[in-house]
Amino acid sequence: MKRRMSLMMLAAFLVCVTLVLGGQTAVGQQKTIDFLTTSGWSLDWMTGITERFAAQHPEVKFEVYAPGIDIDFNLAFITKIASNDPPDVIKHLTTAQIMWTGLDGELMDLSSIIKERGWNNILIPGWDYNTFGDAVYYVPINSIGVGFYFTNKDIFDELGLTAANTLEEFYHVAEVLNGAGYGALALGGRPAWPLGHLWALLAQRLVGPEKFKKAAISARPGQPTDVKFTDPDFVSVFALEREWGDKGRGVIMKGMSAMSREEARELFLQGMAGMYSGGTWAINTIIGAADFNSEMQEYPNMKAGIPKALMFEPAQNNISISSKSEHKEVLYDLIDFMLTKAEQAAQLDEYAVLPVIGLSAEDMVRMGKPVDAETAKLLNRIKINIDLQVGGAPPMSSLAYGDTTVIMRNAVSMLVLGTISPEDAAAMVQESIETQRDVLASELREKGVKF
Repeated sequence: MKRRMSLMMLAAFLVCVTLVLGGQTAVGQQKTIDFLTTSGWSLDWMTGITERFAAQHPEVKFEVYAPGIDIDFNLAFITKIASNDPPDVIKHLTTAQIMWTGLDGELMDLSSIIKERGWNNILIPGWDYNTFGDAVYYVPINSIGVGFYFTNKDIFDELGLTAANTLEEFYHVAEVLNGAGYGALALGGRPAWPLGHLWALLAQRLVGPEKFKKAAISARPGQPTDVKFTDPDFVSVFALEREWGDKGRGVIMKGMSAMSREEARELFLQGMAGMYSGGTWAINTIIGAADFNSEMQEYPNMKAGIPKALMFEPAQNNISISSKSEHKEVLYDLIDFMLTKAEQAAQLDEYAVLPVIGLSAEDMVRMGKPVDAETAKLLNRIKINIDLQVGGAPPMSSLAYGDTTVIMRNAVSMLVLGTISPEDAAAMVQESIETQRDVLASELREKGVKF
């Protein structure tokens, strides 16, 4: 009896010490969740989201970290997720690496949870383009639109210029800017993905969204292959991007192929170029940062009868959960939180990050968020692209298997420099697509995945 009383007193003492020291007992222990994200502003973005979530869930603490600006994220991701101490959750760009890591058992198949939580009912169409078979290893948290350029309105007013509605008018704007000693279009080409984005936009404007989509998804096993990038329509797209380059009309500032996106942006912000090519993310980094009046404009129509679609990606940043995580239910709640209208509106307001759910300007107003002309334009463009059924197969994502993305970027870089012909560029890309499609099909068969 005395021993039992002593044990009870000891237990009571330990509880008191724990409370005095500010700790918690095992029953109420705070859950620490490791969150791996990409570097740069994404680190601030994810930190803000998790802090807002944790404020509503004091039992949860997040350790949000990034591999570093100069470290390849895919390499860091593969290394960390396969280790004995993987992150619980990963924020990443949609690439084939996520699919392979999932198939290797490192990531959780979220297909049943997506249906159980109803996410499939609110996500915009086309978000699941980077899946094979029945498994789904990611949930998108934002979309992205490319097809915008930003003007230095002070320079435009000085030279009597207005935004172009046609390709010829756009050439006239570039000619006037060059003649006045300004660069025309600032566009970073190192790495070359901005040039690839521009090519994708031109393809949609010259060839049309449906044919463009067919060619893009031909990189995937099991999809029709009757439309090829070597078709004359697509060769004309490569020809147009070459025409914009160093040996053509000089639309793109000379030297851009060797300049980073950040360096090109600084040239524009310093007033050395009249236009800057970017996407929806640039509202903050351009309009919000410029010392002059800047306006977001859509690239003009390129061909009569072709709708003015954006290069629209319905799943740019995404969340995946480690199959080894012990905090899956909390992470489902986190995704629920990320997909609420309030949180999607907050992200759009703070970072110009496009929603991945239906979100209108009226929704923003109801939640007390400012809706300026650019924000309203973005929300409207999402609807237009969904109506055109363009979403779901942007080439810089659907071609993100193996070396094809790199080859696409190299091809457009050489086009802008004028060192290869449009026909050679088209052949490079098409050959890579066919090779990678065969490799991908073989690997999927080995893993027993249907396609």
